[in-house]
Amino acid sequence: MVLPIQKALQGDPESGNSWQNLINCELKESHILSTTHEICLYRGMHHGEEVLICQQIDDFPAAVDKVSTADSLFA
Repeated sequence: MVLPIQKALQGDPESGNSWQNLINCELKESHILSTTHEICLYRGMHHGEEVLICQQIDDFPAAVDKVSTADSLFA
């Protein structure tokens, strides 16, 4: 039996780059860009409010002023 791989196989040396490229594309569409010196830190505007995001593998803690902003961001 074979399972199709959606994006990258865990443990593959290229999986980190594949995941980073996927996340960057999704966030760029929302005008949220990574910072110059730390590519895992993102900053931008979402529905008129400033959003700060820290990417840690597949966890995304965010700093926002309102819970509704976080809900719409992660939706």
